[in-house]
Amino acid sequence: MSEGYTIDGADDEIAGIVVRLQGERGFRFHSAVGSYDALDGHVFVSPSAAQRAARELGKDGPQRGYMLARRRAA
Repeated sequence: MSEGYTIDGADDEIAGIVVRLQGERGFRFHSAVGSYDALDGHVFVSPSAAQRAARELGKDGPQRGYMLARRRAA
């Protein structure tokens, strides 16, 4: 069984969803719109951590978000 949550980006737009499948420790982000693709596939420790990242990405623009996502993936 999986557990999932909707994630809002900047200005309360839908950024995507996070899903934790049974046995996984984190929540994997799946973007709903292209402006949040930089976060697509990243694993967050909680839905609120994904929410913060999506809002930061939406606020700072795609280039900053891309660099932020790359730092988290490393």
